[in-house]
Amino acid sequence: MSERPCPRCHTLLSNEDSGVLLYCSHCGAPQVLLSEELREQTAEAAAVHIAAQPGTAAAGNFAEAGLASLDTGDPTAVDWTEAVRDAGLGGLIALAVGLIAMAVPHGEVLILSWALIAPIVVLGIYCARRKHTRIRAGFGARLGLVTGLAISAALSIFAALQFILARFVFHRGGDIDSMMTASFTKFQEAQAANPQPLPFNPAIPEFRVGVLLCGFGLLISFYLLYAVVSGAFGGLLRSPRRSA
Repeated sequence: MSERPCPRCHTLLSNEDSGVLLYCSHCGAPQVLLSEELREQTAEAAAVHIAAQPGTAAAGNFAEAGLASLDTGDPTAVDWTEAVRDAGLGGLIALAVGLIAMAVPHGEVLILSWALIAPIVVLGIYCARRKHTRIRAGFGARLGLVTGLAISAALSIFAALQFILARFVFHRGGDIDSMMTASFTKFQEAQAANPQPLPFNPAIPEFRVGVLLCGFGLLISFYLLYAVVSGAFGGLLRSPRRSA
């Protein structure tokens, strides 16, 4: 088995004899270059071959299929179908971890742990499935954003489910109401000491819902920022390095 260095990163490549050496496994540089003339000759030969066989597809369609088989695509291109699928898997894992956390004491630690490591893990899963993709910090940031959106959606569903179960199944809605009432009571006391009080009453239900939604939205915004930064950092670590 012969070996030769990649002209871009100088990594030793060893699959040339078997005919499968199309791209460098380290940097993704193309190793087999097909001329347009060779592509046309191959398509014509494929069309003649399929035309001689009755009961099959048309020669033109086969020629297009032959060209498609020759065009393996850019190995550095991002397969967003696969990336979104991996990010969705991260969201499903977050939902499963949330359900498990409801049955164990201090389960919120499990949710927080997975939320922190999810962007890096999802990037690793994508890299394991698409080994020829050239990973950059920009791609890591975008995949981290998609992963953060999936995790945020899953945790939003979990939070809503937790409130529903607490109020209508476990009948612990009084505990939630007492916590909210205590927090808003402190807020009202702080506003009473203010010489310029707010022009609305903090005790109305609409105000409380608005505060909860704003707080939850702010929390999601901070998490998305973290997911982007951690994804970019993971992509930077996986960026190809040129040999000296």
